Order: sequence, then C-alpha cells, then structure tokens
Amino acid sequence: MKNLSRALFRFGFALLVGGLLIGIIDREWSRFFFRNIYLDRQIVVGFHLFITHGHVLLFAIFSFILSFLFKGESQVSSGTAALFWIYVIGVLFTLGLGLYKGLSLAAIVGNDPRLGLFHADRMLFWGNSILRGILYTIAHPLMATGLIGLFLKAFHHTFPKN
Repeated sequence: MKNLSRALFRFGFALLVGGLLIGIIDREWSRFFFRNIYLDRQIVVGFHLFITHGHVLLFAIFSFILSFLFKGESQVSSGTAALFWIYVIGVLFTLGLGLYKGLSLAAIVGNDPRLGLFHADRMLFWGNSILRGILYTIAHPLMATGLIGLFLKAFHHTFPKN
C-alpha cells in the first residue's frame, strides 16, 4: 500500500455511496414487506436496517477523518497497513451482518406478520445460535481493533513526541 490516506479516502467514499444505497434498499425493501404489518411492528423490525444505514455513514466519516490525519505520511509501515486491512474487513463484516439481519427480519416478519420477533430472530443463521455468536464475536472486535489502532497511529503521527 503506497498511500494510506488515499486508500482510506476511497474506502470512505465507497462506504458513503454504500450507505446511500442501503438507505434506498431499506426504503424499497421495507415498502414491499411492510404493507401487511402494523406501524409499531414496522419500526421494531426495520430498526436493524436503520441502524446499518447509520453505521455505514458513520464509518465513512471515520475513514474521511483518518484519511485527513494520515495525509502527510509518505511511508506506511506494515503494522499500519495491517491495521487498515483489519479495519476494512471488520467494517465490511459488521455491516454485512447488520444488512443480513435487517433484510432477513423484514422478509420473515413481512411474509408472516403473525410471527413474533423472537421467533423470527431465532430463524436467522439457519437457527444456529453458535454460528451467530461466532460471527458477531469476530466482526465487532475486528472493526474496533482496526479503528482504534488506526486512530492511535494517526495520533502518534499527527502529534509526535519531542
């Protein structure tokens, strides 16, 4: 990786576009599946898509901030490059899980409005709670490790010790 600032900016821009697309998908997906559901359940079921939409835009902002902080760095260490890839994989994994859960819950409850949210939630990941736990346990720490590590590297790069 030659230019970390450019890579972070491109990733942030891709997240920005992805966040806007997820907002459109959320609106159209929920419009199709929520026509038979009362408003109070629409809000609860659609919550995961709303949250994913907001998280994508928040991660885009983080990427833009990091891009600005790493702007003057000419040499990227292997540790910093590793943190960048950990951040990218963690963000994509976390957002993918949020998108899967949001779209799936909307489809499951939209197809059978009598189904309770507890049962619909248990149907995710083919009903395998161990798989679900493993995936969520991997995704969030990866994203957090990469993000915190990059901010710490940016802090030391921006404010060097004298």
